[in-house]
Amino acid sequence: MNAGMLSVLVVLFRFLVILVVNRPSFLAIQRFAPMEGSNEKMIYWLYQLLQAILLAYPFLLKIEFKLLGIIVMGFGMAGLFRAIHDFGPGLVTQGIYSLSRHPMYLSYYLIYASIAIMTSSMGYGLFVFFFIIVSHFIILSEEKWCLANYGQKYVAYQQSVPMYMIF
Repeated sequence: MNAGMLSVLVVLFRFLVILVVNRPSFLAIQRFAPMEGSNEKMIYWLYQLLQAILLAYPFLLKIEFKLLGIIVMGFGMAGLFRAIHDFGPGLVTQGIYSLSRHPMYLSYYLIYASIAIMTSSMGYGLFVFFFIIVSHFIILSEEKWCLANYGQKYVAYQQSVPMYMIF
């Protein structure tokens, strides 16, 4: 079976969940913090390119439904659902955001890792690895923006909630 169906599932899940569960936040969820300087802009475009590759590449692969991959996908989808559900205007610190400052990114890492597991593709896994690294720089840019906009409230949030989940 073609693994591209997983990419279709990810895209449909993301946009349908936003529209059904948290329609008011639809546009806000799509936005990134302002990218300043050529390095941040380059990272942003590299992030977009890797995201496109991670969604297109599975169409070239065959899927093997492996239990570990299904479990990891389930955690990723559940995390993405919660992150979208709990997202709102301003500084969000409740719900899943009380466990992780960036649960959407963490969820995408799990979802894409599950596709690498279910396709047994080292190439795809390598793109996931690069995506995680590039995403981390996007997150650092977002954190800088949050510090500038929320000040001490965000510092307190940073001190009490890990960036991802366990670190």
